[in-house]
Amino acid sequence: MELSYDDTMHVKKVYEDFYGQLTDVSDYMRIKKLEALSQLPPQLFSHSDDYFDSYDMSPMDMDFEIVDVSQQQFTSLLEYTTSWGFETTPGRLLRYGIKEKNSGRYIGLIKMGSPVINMKPRNVMLGGVPKLPIFNRHATMGFCIVPMQPFGFNYLGGKLLALICASHFIRREWNKKYNTEICMFETTSLYGDIKGVSQYDGLKPFMRYKGLSESKFLQSFLDKQYDYLRDFFKIRNGGVPILKRPQASYRMKIQNMILGILKKNLRKHDQQMYDDFSKFISERVSLTSKKRYYVGHYGYKNALEYIKGDEPKLIKNVNFDRFEMDNVIEWWRKKAQRRFETIKKDGRHRTEQEIWDINEVRKEFDVIR
Repeated sequence: MELSYDDTMHVKKVYEDFYGQLTDVSDYMRIKKLEALSQLPPQLFSHSDDYFDSYDMSPMDMDFEIVDVSQQQFTSLLEYTTSWGFETTPGRLLRYGIKEKNSGRYIGLIKMGSPVINMKPRNVMLGGVPKLPIFNRHATMGFCIVPMQPFGFNYLGGKLLALICASHFIRREWNKKYNTEICMFETTSLYGDIKGVSQYDGLKPFMRYKGLSESKFLQSFLDKQYDYLRDFFKIRNGGVPILKRPQASYRMKIQNMILGILKKNLRKHDQQMYDDFSKFISERVSLTSKKRYYVGHYGYKNALEYIKGDEPKLIKNVNFDRFEMDNVIEWWRKKAQRRFETIKKDGRHRTEQEIWDINEVRKEFDVIR
């Protein structure tokens, strides 16, 4: 697609204005969060009565239930809890809210989905990229494992949610819904190589860290920039979208096409300008965080061999029963009690709900959570 010099410079400026404001991934997360909060309906702005707030309760006195939540309720609860904006999950899906029974309030949210197509540490474990139809029958991925705050901080809430995802409860629910034979659970940390630790650390034998993902991509535009450029190129293309729907990862493909068209026309108009812009984009790509990859096998001894087809039947490990829901909660309870006692003794115990609002996002604090 040919662009005039003026159009080329205009599109280049859109890229430079947006990506030039980013110094690290937390800058991007902050503006994404602002966008997400501004788009939520006003009636969804009150969740203080939904979030756990019995912060003097001992973990030994807690009990939990897993409840189904609607897409709208899940999105609303999530947006006011996590720093990362809500994104749709293609393919299979399990979505739950986790409540503490005595208070009747949410302590966290989990969402399981079909595994991503490519993951470097997984490929190393399996000796290559697995065949997706086979892999999807035996694996599931945790896309959202988010504790309410400060439940997460006070009680190791992220670890509790991760343990639920790695439990036989989730395995059975997934198998029942999709007629599968799950023997592998995987997830990635939100911050990856930005921080050296994750809520998934210290959870052996339920899951283990297996390396960093590859993350060589340009963070996506906000809706404002994306919608503008999509329509801009549609007009320049005679009113026809540059990519026809429906297609998987449509938005990502549109953005890749736009960037490709821009680079091609920059090179045509000015080689030095093309070189400078290419360097600029490479620097923005380098801001992307690699993700820490974790995997669990639901207590099966030979999950990898079974997935690869090297063995005909799954074999239970001696610790298979430890993955039952009651057992993983009891495992968490002991660690959470020690955590609870330590932070109270040290004066680090938090007693105020931590819920995002548009004004709070602008404050200078650790946006990633």
